[in-house]
Amino acid sequence: MKSYFLVAFLILSFSEFAHSQGYSLAPAWFKTYDVKFYSINLNVSDTNTVVSGNTLVKLEIKEPTDSIVFQFNPDLVIDSILINKKNVKSFHYQSDLLIIKDILYSVNSSLDIKVFYNGNVSTNTFFSSVSNEYDNYWNIPATWSLSESFGAKYWFPCKQQLTDKADSCWVFLTIPKGRKAGSVGVLTDTVDVGNNRVQYQWKTKYPIVYYLISFTVADYNDYSFYTKFEGRNDSLLVQNYLYNRPGYLEINKNEIDKTSDFLKLYSKLFGLYPFYNEKYGHCVAPISGGM
Repeated sequence: MKSYFLVAFLILSFSEFAHSQGYSLAPAWFKTYDVKFYSINLNVSDTNTVVSGNTLVKLEIKEPTDSIVFQFNPDLVIDSILINKKNVKSFHYQSDLLIIKDILYSVNSSLDIKVFYNGNVSTNTFFSSVSNEYDNYWNIPATWSLSESFGAKYWFPCKQQLTDKADSCWVFLTIPKGRKAGSVGVLTDTVDVGNNRVQYQWKTKYPIVYYLISFTVADYNDYSFYTKFEGRNDSLLVQNYLYNRPGYLEINKNEIDKTSDFLKLYSKLFGLYPFYNEKYGHCVAPISGGM
């Protein structure tokens, strides 16, 4: 009886939370399109929560509509919006909904919508979607995102529906030289963009839900190794962005190295680690817990 009560309590609590945040279980506009791809290209720093840049959303129309709706932070400044590379001037906010008005789009139409924006993301709340703190013990600042459950909208325009995963995602982060930026998927390139800044280009080919798209920025040391699985000739990258401070790796190395054993046990019990073709990764930030 206690377990049934607990499940019911959690369901009711989530429903009340969703209602309090202004989310219905199925807003009508959710049906109008299917997200295919996110490409997030932002300037970020390890010393604040200010962002600038753009997000490209590729989508496919599922119901005829002349309005594209995203959940997005109304406190950020929108510089411009392009649909299929053409400037769109008609857009407005309704609470946290960015409503873009354009021509009538028919079913199966493919749209590339790029939103250019800037501003300070910090919401100054527990589980803030983007946070910056100074770790006094290790004498290091860090900036990180934490979009669970409905925090993605605060730093990029998106559709916060669990059943509509993007087929793939790119996260390009331009940061000060001497820092590293971690995100989803594989680091495909680092590009010197001038002005003492470098761009980290992360790409994942796996379907991904909105709230798992993430980034961190700090003065990191990349401690990576590979794990081999029984019966396979290839190996899995285990990539760890750790504080670049004397003693940090030495103190934590033994525990981090156990990740290899965990992954092998997981794969033995439940089947091959599902993101085998990309990586298993950690990024350190001054927040308790992990995901």
